[in-house]
Amino acid sequence: MKPLQLTIGCRRTGKNVYNDFVRGKLDEFVTWQYKVSQENASFFLGGMVCNPPKHPMKCSTDIKKLLEQLDTMDLTNIDTAMTTIQHITEVSKAASKKVAGKKKPTSTEDSKKGSAEEDDDIDLEEMKKGNLKNMIAIVKKLVNKTSGPFSPGVDPEDLTVLYKMQEMVSIIFSEGQTDLWKELEADGEDSVTLLTSVQDWSMSKLLESKATEKNVDLLMLTENVATQSLKSEPKELKKKYAPYMYFPDYGKDPKWDELRKRWGGSADQMRVPVAVLGDSSEPISIQSMYYNTYHKMAPLQNSITGLNATGIFLDSRVISFGVKPTYERDVLTSDPVIIFLEHQLEKQKLLRGPSAEEIEDPKIESRECMRWSDTLEIPDTTKLEDPTAVKIGGWTPEGCSRVNSTELYTTCACDSLGMFALIAFPPVPKKYVEPEDETWVFVLRGLGYSLSIIILICYISAIAMRPALHDQFHMIRLNLAIAAVGTMLSFFSVDFKRHDHEVCRVLSGFIHYFYLSLGVWLCILTHALFKGFIKGIVDGRINFYLLIGWGLPLIWVGIVVASTPNYGYEDRCMVGPTRALRCSLACPLFFISVASLIWSVVICCNLTTPQIKREEVVKELNCSTKMLCFLSMAFTGIWIPGLVAWLELDKVNLRGWRKLFQIFNSWMGVCIVLLLGVGSRHFRNAVLLKYINYLKKLFHSNEVNPSSRFVYTNGYRFEYKNYYYQ
Repeated sequence: MKPLQLTIGCRRTGKNVYNDFVRGKLDEFVTWQYKVSQENASFFLGGMVCNPPKHPMKCSTDIKKLLEQLDTMDLTNIDTAMTTIQHITEVSKAASKKVAGKKKPTSTEDSKKGSAEEDDDIDLEEMKKGNLKNMIAIVKKLVNKTSGPFSPGVDPEDLTVLYKMQEMVSIIFSEGQTDLWKELEADGEDSVTLLTSVQDWSMSKLLESKATEKNVDLLMLTENVATQSLKSEPKELKKKYAPYMYFPDYGKDPKWDELRKRWGGSADQMRVPVAVLGDSSEPISIQSMYYNTYHKMAPLQNSITGLNATGIFLDSRVISFGVKPTYERDVLTSDPVIIFLEHQLEKQKLLRGPSAEEIEDPKIESRECMRWSDTLEIPDTTKLEDPTAVKIGGWTPEGCSRVNSTELYTTCACDSLGMFALIAFPPVPKKYVEPEDETWVFVLRGLGYSLSIIILICYISAIAMRPALHDQFHMIRLNLAIAAVGTMLSFFSVDFKRHDHEVCRVLSGFIHYFYLSLGVWLCILTHALFKGFIKGIVDGRINFYLLIGWGLPLIWVGIVVASTPNYGYEDRCMVGPTRALRCSLACPLFFISVASLIWSVVICCNLTTPQIKREEVVKELNCSTKMLCFLSMAFTGIWIPGLVAWLELDKVNLRGWRKLFQIFNSWMGVCIVLLLGVGSRHFRNAVLLKYINYLKKLFHSNEVNPSSRFVYTNGYRFEYKNYYYQ
């Protein structure tokens, strides 16, 4: 039997440097026990010798002093940085245990104690908050001071010590810090900025590590953070993990089984195709992170509800996957990242057992797959003095979709890497829930929509039932009126269905499509009148106009809907919660109204030199052009407040602008019929024909002498039958 070899009295004084030891052999082994002080325990357990004169932080155990010492320290040397990070980590763990050990007394005990005990409780909360602030500041300084390359470089073994930074992050984002984080974020602290900065720092050290001789495969597990770091050539990683990489890879490492037990049987997992790694001959770095409790304190701003977080919460753990320097994103278009996420609320119900029914849980309408975007711009509604203010960063569903969803979990598919989670939305996920309008506004608006819808339907029926009105100009007006009816009905329905967000999404689509169609038909009518005056063309284009009038808005709305997952989530059912979405409706309509106004004014300036020579037709088109000019002015007048209201150009008077737009908009149908219908001599004659005949018989007048029909013909030749004045 080979004798057991051992070293005695070994102490580590530096990286790979050991002193004060002797070697020996033995064939018998006897143990003895001796109580060791806390200060000397690390000596006997192979820790670093803490010699205050030589230690970079003077062996201090006071977090405040450590924070002050960091200001003057030079951490460009790898050994100094590792010693500092390891020391601060141990001190942070000891401090957190010390604070956690001081529990608040129960209510019965509170009633028996005086003001001195209450002061102790206040001091305890202040101490916890102070420790958290100091630890956050320490992590920020460590990240800043060690962001550059180390001297003489980072060996793969060094990452084990450097990544002890994750233990500090684990303490900072532990469940006991949830309420404190709410207070800190109210004071301007940003948890996600801190988290992503540590992620970027960890990735930079992984990129900096020397993986030419030895590949990196490191799994770092802490109380609340799991980090897996890989560095190798893509071909080796593909060979090892093909066709998919899984994170966490349960079953391959017993450490994951231990983590699952500690985290209550966690089952979240990502599946990433190895083809995304590319074919580079240079080593690539992969870093995956999995957070146990960060979802309880993560920010909730998102592209759907903006900064309004009422009733919204993250209902899954947060998980991330990153590849540097680059990855093949095109691969994920056909073979996306699959993310399996547990519903934490439902899981807590199961853990609570029968008592779950007694606790009122938040209501959930839907869960959306979300990816954190550092570049997402969200309007900052808290800064009313600056309408252009935006908050950078937020959750977005862009590029992600739900593959499957049950009561207990949701499976997501995403076309990019990043940080992912599920956001649970309440039954009414709104960016801004506008108060109900005053009664007078509701009545005036309702009366306007009702009259507009009724007289528009009458106008459509009159044109449809009068063959004399089936000319090109009135067929354009017929389609314009149909689009106006669809618009008015959609707006009228908003007042009754705005709180049903799925119906609201449908109404948003109707408003978007019919209003754009109305604007396009207005331009078509302007173009037709222009062609009639300038070229003398008054017929033969209706089929082309039909394709443009109904097809162009359909294509535009289809593109917007297909590219926008949060389409329709807006308090007044106006396209969406963001300015960009509402701009897809407001801006085209405003420019259409202005263009139509300018175009009609140009036609009015040429009324004295028409290509048409028959006086009756000139009078008809002359009158129609003037009425179109007035309608364009009304349309522009509607969308000036509309542009201000829906693009939120004046947030201080936002409700006033919206009321103005809604009132003007509700009477638009009345304006259309009065200006395009009653304002047309041809329409008046065709509709009032029987009354004119009655007047002729009654008064036996020769001045009123209608015949049978008035017909437009194509080209320059016109045939006039039955015009009402001879």
